Amino acid sequence: MKLGLTSVTFKEKSIEEVVDLTKRAGLSCIEWGGDVHVVHGDVETAKKAREITNNAGLEVSSYGSYYRVGDYGENYKEEFGKILKTAEALGAKTIRIWGNHKAVHKFEEKELEKFREELNYIITVCEEKGIKVAFECHMDTFTEHYPSAVEFLESLNGMYTYWQPNECIDYFENQKSIEAYAPYIMNVHVANYLPGLRFSMGRGYAEWEKYLELLVKNGCNGNYLIEFLPENTEECFFEEVKYLKMITEKYI
Repeated sequence: MKLGLTSVTFKEKSIEEVVDLTKRAGLSCIEWGGDVHVVHGDVETAKKAREITNNAGLEVSSYGSYYRVGDYGENYKEEFGKILKTAEALGAKTIRIWGNHKAVHKFEEKELEKFREELNYIITVCEEKGIKVAFECHMDTFTEHYPSAVEFLESLNGMYTYWQPNECIDYFENQKSIEAYAPYIMNVHVANYLPGLRFSMGRGYAEWEKYLELLVKNGCNGNYLIEFLPENTEECFFEEVKYLKMITEKYI
């Protein structure tokens, strides 16, 4: 288990500033985002981010690509090719992608077959580079409804997922989702929020203690990455890191 930061947390900061913040907070790794810091196809910036990260004694956890399955029609190979080259230059071990725009059980089987074809291609080309692919665990995507998402994951060979609490189901259902997703969880996005609202990890401390207990019990020892903050300030970030370290200290 390693603790880290998603660069999307601080979109307004430079690569150097994100690395400096991560190091000063005593974290170990960074998930670089494809939205601002390391854009698809910008291999030179990817190399720069990797060098600056590694020179600071940190690791590149993953590449948050924001590729969305099904959005590119017949051009998906070309589009994902840019992402793969960027992730490889970045030294990312995992590429995070989005699963279309709604839960798996809301699609017809014919549509799911097309998604499987696209995903099987993505999995194959990533495996050739020693990179794993994982879904974002999020509302309005394949992983919104964990029972159908797990069934879909079972139909693919080599597809993984992240985990984070689903703000639209309760605490007990989120615990069930951990146990269901456990064989597929690569990394965890850490934040405490409800629809439209963000809260401190301190306010969700008891819930996250239980989530961590279940995640570790089920073998989910990947990277735990701070994603969103109740306030986008450095002071708030360091406070959230403090709570994350307190929750995870007995497992590290």
